[in-house]
Amino acid sequence: MWKPSELGTLILSREFQLEREKTDSSVVRLFVGAPLQAPATEDDSSWFCPFQIEGLSDKPRFEYGRGWDSMDAMVWALRLAGDFLPHMAEKAGGQLSWIGYSQGEVNLVFGPHREKVE
Repeated sequence: MWKPSELGTLILSREFQLEREKTDSSVVRLFVGAPLQAPATEDDSSWFCPFQIEGLSDKPRFEYGRGWDSMDAMVWALRLAGDFLPHMAEKAGGQLSWIGYSQGEVNLVFGPHREKVE
């Protein structure tokens, strides 16, 4: 099965702070590439959305979401990144924060909780 091997065209990024008790905070970055469809030579017509996490381990972690179309692949990429980030932060001895929101409130698909818009 074909899968992306690089980030490609960057379309989204976000910086988090990795907060640790005994050391200064550090920056964690999430990069999301443009969704792309498997080559026509493949039997599979899936879409893939690559993403990369930097700052939580010795080397960047490259992954991807896979879906029926480009939007589905992007949603899955954001959901997977949202699952990986807190676990990787915990393994690195800290918790993530973003613009004042704590790790438990950082939701990449729906964003932080806000007031209802009517």
